[in-house]
Amino acid sequence: MGRVCQLTDDLKYYLCMEPVDMRKQFQGLQGIVNEEFGRYLTQDEAFIFIGKTRKTAKVLHRESDGLTLYVRKLRGWKYGQK
Repeated sequence: MGRVCQLTDDLKYYLCMEPVDMRKQFQGLQGIVNEEFGRYLTQDEAFIFIGKTRKTAKVLHRESDGLTLYVRKLRGWKYGQK
């Protein structure tokens, strides 16, 4: 069995600059990667999406055996808050 978290320093990370509807899952986020970034998911890339309220982030990553979606919700803080 491989590692649970495959996010490493070897990946190229792309940040979606516009807020994303956090109801989107694999297909919806993959559509954003295709349409907004003009890219297809490869194993050496990960795409980061932040919700409108900036309290939720999702990272979409392709691994050798499929897609992985990481979700992180913050309490009391917001992404980008100083």
